[in-house]
Amino acid sequence: MTIELRAIALKRGSRWLYEDINLQIKAGEVAVLRGPNGCGKSSLLRAVAGFLPLEEGHVLLNGAPLDLQDTECPLQASWYGSNDGLNGEFTARQNLQIMAGLVGAGPVGSGKDLSPVLERDIFGLTSFLDIEARLLSTGQRQRLALSNLHFNLGPSALWLLDEPNSGLDADGRTAFEALLAAHQAKGGYVLMASHIALAESLPHTTFEIGGPENIGTDNIGMER
Repeated sequence: MTIELRAIALKRGSRWLYEDINLQIKAGEVAVLRGPNGCGKSSLLRAVAGFLPLEEGHVLLNGAPLDLQDTECPLQASWYGSNDGLNGEFTARQNLQIMAGLVGAGPVGSGKDLSPVLERDIFGLTSFLDIEARLLSTGQRQRLALSNLHFNLGPSALWLLDEPNSGLDADGRTAFEALLAAHQAKGGYVLMASHIALAESLPHTTFEIGGPENIGTDNIGMER
């Protein structure tokens, strides 16, 4: 399956961010949006997720309209943004249980199976599992929030990630890229915005988006 962004145009308030954005993401591809602050990388991610309306254009899956907000959508999606979605009053373990959808009718923290995350523990979560999220460092919170991706490794999953590696140290970035590689190997899709370059050993495609003053068909380029 191929995800296609065709002739996308977006506004922020009354100001055009860009027009005629076109790109494709194939199964097993990691696509990275690069560009200066304010150029609309995050807005494009939100539009694909269905959080922002398109002014023009279409998001397609194999040529058919793709609506990730539709419960009947054939493509699963995971979102990571600047709001990490963690409950600060809950421990890291309890937040993981919520992410996994394993809490059910029992109380939060009732010993649910978290093996998809903890059997390898690439993000080093075991050192702070029982600490409340509000007490964690920025990097620890980011590693915890990104662990949600462990529960969405299926081949029919699209990961939409907004600056997912910005607060990570070198070890955290290596772990994150290992998670991307695992998803890629399963034929998953990734569209992410990042000002931090991924390792050359991880196959990916970079799309450069120009600033708000560069509106038109030439404001996005591709680099492999």
